Amino acid sequence: MYLEGKSYQQISNILNDEKVLSPRKWRDTTIMRIIDNKIYIGDFVQHKAGGKTKNKEPIIYMNVVEPIISRAMWEEVQLQKEKNQRAYTRDRIYLFFQKLKCPKCGRIMKCKGSGGKKKKYMYYNCEHCKLFYREDLVEECLEDFILDLVEYDMAVKKYFLPILADKKDTNTEKIDKEIETLEKQKGRIKKAYLSGIVEMEDFSEDYKIIEEKLSVLEKKKLDILNLNSISFTPQQLMADRDIEREN
Repeated sequence: MYLEGKSYQQISNILNDEKVLSPRKWRDTTIMRIIDNKIYIGDFVQHKAGGKTKNKEPIIYMNVVEPIISRAMWEEVQLQKEKNQRAYTRDRIYLFFQKLKCPKCGRIMKCKGSGGKKKKYMYYNCEHCKLFYREDLVEECLEDFILDLVEYDMAVKKYFLPILADKKDTNTEKIDKEIETLEKQKGRIKKAYLSGIVEMEDFSEDYKIIEEKLSVLEKKKLDILNLNSISFTPQQLMADRDIEREN
């Protein structure tokens, strides 16, 4: 069948349909291993590449069992396989290659394609659960999901953060105490200077530092009080969101 031009998958489908060695399930990888196996021409290969023997040279024992096919046919199949590999080029780009899992069994879904040069169809299937998903529909669902995430993020930032800000603690008691302490320090420095205990230069430097700290604290207090004066209601914000969406 392989020499007739059928692929590994087509051969496995035929064997499954004809229930060859049933209940065994044939797969394309099984057909590939059979075609590569020299045992069917009577030869046994020791130390095949792979696993623990990958660094060892394979040893071929010829004519150890009765052959099923001729060497000429086996060689012809190998030549056909090389031609198929050289001729094969992937003319489709699968967006979700090795990324989709079957929702039932969790296996990685295989890529499939059909169509010609004008129109190509890509889909993903699980051979075990017999599920098929068209790539364009998967892409459409993903786009909707991403857009929902973006809209949710924008809604949180634009409409709900102000509500959270409105609930923010606006108590300025701590800042008021710090301001009161600095004002007392400023008063003590003034008395010390007027009494002649502190020189003019030292007085000016300390006084400037205190004034800068007071300026920072006053600004913080003002920001908190301004925030408290802004009022937001969930109903108003959701109405604004719906109006914007319609526009």
